[in-house]
Amino acid sequence: MIKDIFKDILRHTHALGFIETVKISGDEESTSIEAIDADKTVILKGTLHNPVADFVNQTVGLSRMSVLDGYLKFPGFVNEGSNVEVVT
Repeated sequence: MIKDIFKDILRHTHALGFIETVKISGDEESTSIEAIDADKTVILKGTLHNPVADFVNQTVGLSRMSVLDGYLKFPGFVNEGSNVEVVT
């Protein structure tokens, strides 16, 4: 599930070509995503439809999103049996 969330986040932020970092934070009721470009001229804010248990009372920052995009396209992560989890 986290793998699909990361792919969706990358598609809506990194794929634009000018956003390089994203902040994901959550609680029991919601999981929110915030991103800003380097010039601070574009701000993206969003909320997932359903809260994600791995992000409850957590804040996760994504940087080097091109590397993350490459990992998520790697054949070992593409099949349904692959697993991605957040470890703190």
